[in-house]
Order: sequence, then structure tokens, then C-alpha cells
Amino acid sequence: LCRRASLASHFGETYTASECDKCICDVCEPPAGAGFFPAMGEPSKDLARTRDTAGSVADFFVNMMTGRDPDKPVTMLQLASEFLGCADLEQALLKATLKVSKSESYTIELEAAKAVAGRDAFIKSVYQRIFDLLVKRVNESLSKSATESKLFIGLLDVFGFEIFEVNSLEQLCINHTNEKLQNFFLRSVFKAEEIAYKNDGIKWEPIPYTDNANIIDIIEGKTKGIFDQLDSTCKAPKATDETLCSALHETHAKSKILCRPKSGGKNASAAKKLTDKEAFVMRHFAGEVTYAVEGWLEKNNDKLSEDYEKMFGASTKEMMAKELAKKEEEEEAGGAKKKKKGSGGQTVSRGFLSSLKKLMEALEATEAHFIRCIKPNNELKPNLLYGAFVLSQLKCSGTLEAVELMQRGYPSRIPYEAIYDRYAPLMGDFCKELGALLNGPDKELRPSQFVEAIAMAFGLTENDYQLGVHKIFMRSGKAAFLEEMKDADINEMIPRIVAKIKEFERKKAAKKVIERGLVSWIWRRRIRKLKKLKQQADEAEKKAKAMMGKKKNKEEKNKGRQMLPHEITEVIGDMGSAKEQSRKDRKS
Repeated sequence: LCRRASLASHFGETYTASECDKCICDVCEPPAGAGFFPAMGEPSKDLARTRDTAGSVADFFVNMMTGRDPDKPVTMLQLASEFLGCADLEQALLKATLKVSKSESYTIELEAAKAVAGRDAFIKSVYQRIFDLLVKRVNESLSKSATESKLFIGLLDVFGFEIFEVNSLEQLCINHTNEKLQNFFLRSVFKAEEIAYKNDGIKWEPIPYTDNANIIDIIEGKTKGIFDQLDSTCKAPKATDETLCSALHETHAKSKILCRPKSGGKNASAAKKLTDKEAFVMRHFAGEVTYAVEGWLEKNNDKLSEDYEKMFGASTKEMMAKELAKKEEEEEAGGAKKKKKGSGGQTVSRGFLSSLKKLMEALEATEAHFIRCIKPNNELKPNLLYGAFVLSQLKCSGTLEAVELMQRGYPSRIPYEAIYDRYAPLMGDFCKELGALLNGPDKELRPSQFVEAIAMAFGLTENDYQLGVHKIFMRSGKAAFLEEMKDADINEMIPRIVAKIKEFERKKAAKKVIERGLVSWIWRRRIRKLKKLKQQADEAEKKAKAMMGKKKNKEEKNKGRQMLPHEITEVIGDMGSAKEQSRKDRKS
């Protein structure tokens, strides 16, 4: 019976043999070597037992997969040894082989702490190798042959930037990956724009942005990088985590990116209680992170004990021996053996940087598009958004600068040939007429002129585009029709283009008529204003002449008349006050 029948019986349900014969699952009688794991053994014959007699569900699955009698006691070590196909598992866990020379070695018993560390390293190695094998098999199943086209659409889901109360080597690896992806985003958006504009001779104003290349250099740089110094410290005799921390602070003493932690008070968090011998502070693009170096040397050592490696190769399980065991040596064509590249002295940091390098090479070979995810709040609640919290994310990620670049620049680009080669041969009369008008008799119309004429016919102004050497650059939202023209059916598009060109010509002719009428109206308005001003000036001149005549007549009447006594007194008073005023002015 299949496992489906076994499970039914385990939970007290009936499942007949005839139903099992009709079962279409691939587990009833799996072919030898089929699937990811080897074929399972025979399940227990006692299918009528219930949950009480079988124990836990985990025990049931173990018994079912191994074919073991559930009434016979078994230790976890025996189960692990049977699953892995390793008869000497106990010896590998408790003892270690030390080599004195190539031909001489001896065995020692491990201390409890070292035995636990070795066991944990072995478990992690098994998990990692099975995971890598699973990924390899999935990739092989997606590709039918090695010669198949390598065109693909990839989706990279970027994990978030990690800042915990206590951050270790794992957080540095994750945050460094974010730094590299952020740098890739900056280069893809800003530097690529700059190169595109320069190559086509487009005038534009560069937008300043925050480059994190110096942060990346401090983390992965050669000789002075954090990962390089970690590997060097691991090789040094009697080195400790404190040795690594002191070396980092000494190397980057003048750096503003890698700094010493500031100790806090009694109520400070765990990170602020760390000293400069225990931690360092990195100023990432997303904020400051304090890294505690405790256990870094041990975590960085990725070398598994030779006893465990031999156990992999000697396993009776085909998957363990052939797929999971490391092949330290490979035969060359001449029969000589050589060490596998990168197998000696492998560390966690070196493996991480190698994997990250492959990821970046894959990204560099693609045309990347970006979707920015913004965290609205720390409470993980819907319909709750903190403006300052969101704004800080937009600033740190470079999203605001990217939006400004799109608004002020020309994000839409269309090669001239994409439009000219498709439509110009079908619009010969138009091209000939326009070429003669722009370039002279019997001169051909250039592709850039043809595309510009189409763009102007569809309503683009001079501020909406620039003509480059190979492409037309347009502002955001202005290239919809030209983008459609690249891939649309020519027979459908030609009538629309001709209609638009005729409409453009009518608008151009109407524009001249409107301009003439507008100029005429402006001059008529100016002439009316000038006439009104002249009339006002004539009236003012007449009034001035009338006033002058009255004054002259008054002076002639007063001429030869004797002054009255009160008039003489007024004149003398005015003269006295004038003298007093002049005296005050001289004193001042």
C-alpha cells in the first residue's frame, strides 16, 4: 500500500487495497532512482494501529520511511546514521583524526564543546549541500539543454536592510548586499543617464546624488576591507575577535564611515554598551549600524572536519556519496590530479563575496527595471502612514533624485531608424517634398528630420524633445504615439500619420493667418493709444498757454502801481524770515 493508505489507517480511516490500486500518486511504486531521494522502503504492515499505539506523527513518519518495527526501541543516533547511510557517525561526532604527516595520523577524543560545534557544523553543511543540490536540480529541469537560449526574465526580491539591537556577521552580509544593489540602482539610473546624454550630444543639467561606492570599498576592498581583514585574522596564530576589532579601528582610524562605538549609560541598549574592542559602527546609506564581532572568527571558518568529509564519501546513500560529497581533486586530461579551484582555505566571507559577484554579473548583463517598496510604519498596520518615516526611506534609497531626474530629463528615447525605416519608404512624396524644403532641391530627408516632423505633427513642442545623434529624446509622457508607431501595424498607422500631417499643415497655415491678424490688432491698439495720448497732450498744452496769458495780463495791470502799506509789510517780513533761515543753515 502507498503512504496515502498508511496515513488513512494511522488516523483511524479505512482505505481498501482496491482504492490504493486506483491511486494516481507517484509514491505507490516509484521507479528506482526516480525523484530527488532514493526509493522509500516498505512501510510497516500493521496499518490498523491508531494514534495512541503509534505515538507521535513524527514517529509514524520515521517508521513509515524506514520500514522499522514501531515496537523496537531505537536511538536518534541510530536513526541519523541509517538515514545518512553512515556507519561511523558516532566516531565522527566524538573523535577527530589528526595528521602528523602524509602517511601518519592518530585519533583523539573531542571535548564536549568542540564535539557540539562539530556536530552543528556538520548539520549546517548537510542542509546547505541539499539546498544547493535542490536549486541545481530545479535549474536543470527548467533548461532542456545546455545549448538552449539564455534569454530569461529574472525577478530579484531584495531582502530588507537589517538593524537589530545586536548585529553580527550575518547582518553585515545582508546589509552589504543591499549596499551593492543600491549602487547598482544608482549606476543604472544616474550614471547610465549621463552616459546616454553624452553619447548623443544632449544638453542636460546633472542632478547630484549620494554615491555609496566608498562604503562598499570599506567592506569588500582588498587589503583594507572588513572581509579581507576577517580572513587575514582567521589565518593569524592565536587571533581572537578582539584582534579583528582592534585591526579594523586601526586601519580605518581616519574614516568617517567605520567608527568606534559610543558607550551609553546604565539604561543604554545592548549595542550602546559595547566597547571599541567588541564592536564597530558602520554608516550605511540607510543609517548607522553597530556590529558586535563576537564569534566572527568561528563563523567565518567554513572548513568541515576531514572525518565528516570522508563520512560523506563513504555513505551507502547514493545522494550522499555522489551529490553531497565534495570532490577535492579533479583529473586533468593527462591523468594528473589538480585541486579544485577555490577549495583551499574557503571561508564564509569569501564564499559570500563570490556568490554576490555572480549575482551582480547577472544583473549587469540584463536590462534592469526597479520597483521600490516603501514601509509605511513600524507597527505593521494597514492604512497607517508616517510622513517623516516614509520620506527618510525615499531620501536614503535615492528615489527622490530618480524622480527629479525623470522630470527634468528625457527618459523616453526612440532610435530614428525604428520610425524612419518603417514609414519613410511608404511616404515617398512627403519625404521628397519635406527634404527639398529643408535641405534644398534634390536633397534627401534625414531620418532625424523625418522623426522630428512626425513628432511636431503630433503636438510636441521644442521644449518636449531634443534630437541626438542616433535617437530622439523626449520628456516623460510625450512619447506615447511614437512608442506605438514602433510596433503597430503599418497599414493602420499610415492613414493616421497622413491625417496628422495634414492637420499639422492646416494648423501651420492657420497659425500664419492668426499671427497676421494678431499683429494687426496689436498695431491698431497701439495707434489708438498714441492718438489718445496725443489728444491729452494737446489739451494740456492749451491749458498751459491759457494760464500763461492770464499771468501776463495780471503783471501788466500791476505794472506802475504804487504798493500799499500792508503789502510793503508782507514783503519785509518775508525777507526777514529768509535771512533767519539762511543763518540757521550756516550754523548747521
